[in-house]
Amino acid sequence: MQIRSICGIIITTENLDKMVHFYQDILGLPLEPEEHGDLELHYGADLGAMHFAIHPLANFQEMQTGNASTKIAFEVDSLDAYLEALGEEGYSLEEKVINKGFGPTVSFQDPDGNWIELVELRHEWDES
Repeated sequence: MQIRSICGIIITTENLDKMVHFYQDILGLPLEPEEHGDLELHYGADLGAMHFAIHPLANFQEMQTGNASTKIAFEVDSLDAYLEALGEEGYSLEEKVINKGFGPTVSFQDPDGNWIELVELRHEWDES
């Protein structure tokens, strides 16, 4: 018995339009509308071998929305470009950028309070 991979991350929300705007228009995820099975309209994107999706709470009533003890980290090619785009949306994050030894990162909450992290991943570890 062995887990082979993470195949999906699902976020539930009561604010579908606001969350789709944040992840698609601000962060640039290529979200597409999806409808299948008995599920209401939701949005998803394949990121490598993993599927990322934003669902209305009605699709997963056993779940809650908002802040939990989980953080979703996204690898980005230019953290500075994201900081600029987020700044235009009212997120002031420059002072929160830190280097954890694998490249500059910034953590903040999405509109529902979920913690996310943007990482400009460096493949050579910096021990300083």
